[in-house]
Amino acid sequence: MKDLKSPAVARGRSQARRPSIHWTWAVTIGLLSACGGGGGSAGDESPAAPEPGAFVPEPGTPGAQAGEVAQAAGRTFWAVGREARFTLRNASGATVSGPLSCTSQAPQALEVAPDCSQVKGLRLGTYAVTVSGGGISAPAPVKVIPPAQPLATDSTSGGVGLLAVTAPGRLLAWGGYNNWPGAGFETRLALPTQVANRVDGGYQTGLVAAAHGTDVTLALSEEGQVYSWGMTRTLGRPPRPSDLDYYLAGERYPSLVVDAAGPLRNIVAVSTAASGAVVLTQEGGVYAWGPFSTSAYPIPDNKVPQLLSLPSKAVALSAGQNWAAILLANGRVMTLRSGPGQDGQFNGTGRPATPGAVGLNVGYVIDSRTGQPLEGIVQVAAGGSYALALTRDGQVMGWGRNEQGQLAQGHAGDVPSTALPLLGPDGSAQLGGIVMVAAGHAHGLALSSNGQVYSWGTGNSGELGDGMDTPRAESAVRTRRPELVLDPSGATPLGGVRAVYASSANSMALMSDGRVLIWGLRRDLGQGHSTGPLYQGLPLAVRNEANSGPLLMTPLSYWPDLWRRGLTVP
Repeated sequence: MKDLKSPAVARGRSQARRPSIHWTWAVTIGLLSACGGGGGSAGDESPAAPEPGAFVPEPGTPGAQAGEVAQAAGRTFWAVGREARFTLRNASGATVSGPLSCTSQAPQALEVAPDCSQVKGLRLGTYAVTVSGGGISAPAPVKVIPPAQPLATDSTSGGVGLLAVTAPGRLLAWGGYNNWPGAGFETRLALPTQVANRVDGGYQTGLVAAAHGTDVTLALSEEGQVYSWGMTRTLGRPPRPSDLDYYLAGERYPSLVVDAAGPLRNIVAVSTAASGAVVLTQEGGVYAWGPFSTSAYPIPDNKVPQLLSLPSKAVALSAGQNWAAILLANGRVMTLRSGPGQDGQFNGTGRPATPGAVGLNVGYVIDSRTGQPLEGIVQVAAGGSYALALTRDGQVMGWGRNEQGQLAQGHAGDVPSTALPLLGPDGSAQLGGIVMVAAGHAHGLALSSNGQVYSWGTGNSGELGDGMDTPRAESAVRTRRPELVLDPSGATPLGGVRAVYASSANSMALMSDGRVLIWGLRRDLGQGHSTGPLYQGLPLAVRNEANSGPLLMTPLSYWPDLWRRGLTVP
């Protein structure tokens, strides 16, 4: 994988300067909400600084002028509209005053407003915008990359360890990370540590997102390619002849995920199950491998990605223990299960059983209130054997297992196999005013519109953030209804949260100042040590790599879709 360095200046200069173009980016909620299918971050409306790790075009690519200063390409995200500000300079280096006009040289891949105020990527790659004003014109390269995501968790039963992808595209890991390169299956990392994931000991950069399952790690590059490492049978590519024990062998350094036609391309989102994965293409297709199958007669343990047959374009996905939820562009949700068997209760599919028959592996989640496919969904989050779905009006639906109160029904135990509304803290009204949900192995989180966080489900490791010295007992009624997570003092509810994440035994909150707060199993807290009580019931700030302060995921404006809503597929 090619390393993407910080913006550099080409050393060659021509004697006579030609018109040049410089630009910066800013992100606003209104723009993202209007152009991103209801998604986007929850604030940070001030103009963003030039983004770190910007792409420098090679000579000969659109917008690069050989022999001159190579202007760093502005970057925009696939399917997300962004505000743009261009500055045009003439041959003397003076800024052109007055209004500018813009034209995309590849309108099928990159949209640009005629007044240069906005761009939107439709296809991954680097394309040129012609900027004109004052009687002169110059090209501006724009790189369209997949929507970035800052944090990754593993909600499977064996999942430990957390991942972060920083704005410059570096991959960090901490806790009990299963797939540490060149080491055993579990390496305990007391602090966030950059993953040295090349055979030569170097680092992959230019990454935008990652996913971590019990047996496999995925990294998504700016180019829309997927790299995997971990257990050989989960890597999404044919085994090598040297892999004598296919199920136990492992690859500790990344290689491209490939299907029968070669490396997967144009991928915009990734998610991992315990021993497999699902990925989303820019065209709205979904590839799956591992325990998943694409038909009613599954081939066990698919070693290479298989393209699913879906009734319409997919816009988002989330994998659980051994199944996956897929959000379609029409607001409906389909689930993909592993292996043969019947649909029904407690298997995460959210659809009724088919007595005496083997059901299709892909099918619609059914709304328990109507008996029809669940509709109006903007985000899905798959947990261990259950899932949460956010409706466009801010309410939460859930389906699957409920033995630990995962579905917030006020009790534990059997519930209908189809999707149910989650109850609010008082146990009567439906949970509402929610902008994002996250599903751990057996606990859930919901971010409210005022920046507070609700938790429910199992609290054995302190993952509910209730501040109690003894984790909330599973038998307590409180575990079965949403309650507010407390702040580090334990005296008031946590506020100022911008996004939430749930793993097997931990919870995380991305704060408005860029800090990452974490609570739950102490060995995975990223504090530089693992001393003290086994569990942490109040939020702590994850420390940075040098242990000199908190880990800062900034600028928040870099992540255009923090809430992971279903974007409109161009």
